[in-house]
Amino acid sequence: MYSNENIKKVCSFCVSDLHLITMLLPYLNKKIKDQEKVLTILEKDLEEQINLVLSRLTLNKQEKSNLININWNKKAIYNFEIIKGEIDKECNNSKVNIIVNGSKEYIDLVNKKLNEIFNFLRFKSEIKIINCYDITKLDEDIKEILKSHDTILNTSGEKEISEVFEGYEKQKGA
Repeated sequence: MYSNENIKKVCSFCVSDLHLITMLLPYLNKKIKDQEKVLTILEKDLEEQINLVLSRLTLNKQEKSNLININWNKKAIYNFEIIKGEIDKECNNSKVNIIVNGSKEYIDLVNKKLNEIFNFLRFKSEIKIINCYDITKLDEDIKEILKSHDTILNTSGEKEISEVFEGYEKQKGA
């Protein structure tokens, strides 16, 4: 995986775009309040869904504005130089959360590209990559995904995987 020890991988599972957004918003709102940066690498646009969910929440104007101002538009992998530029700009200034959402294939490809960037560049700040999987489209064993992540994010926040999946133990060297 990533050789940079400041990088942590988090997995998340959702059943729909609205579930994803509902799960992410409290987490992201807290991260923004803590002055952490949030970058997104999305396979499809989520701007309409984010506006729908935010229109129904009782947040103050500033919180809503901060959450809307996250780029919720899709990013094509072939534009990865733009993504690399965003990462290079943000990752030396503060803690950074990178939200990756899409099909398993898309997430795998993005993580491969991120691996190339992080193996080339070294950052002082803490970086958290949050891979958000659509559980309804997973054909392979979820255990394999869990093995390649440090923690899991769900509706109650970021947790140790063993807290969410009783009896789960991460294999040494995995």
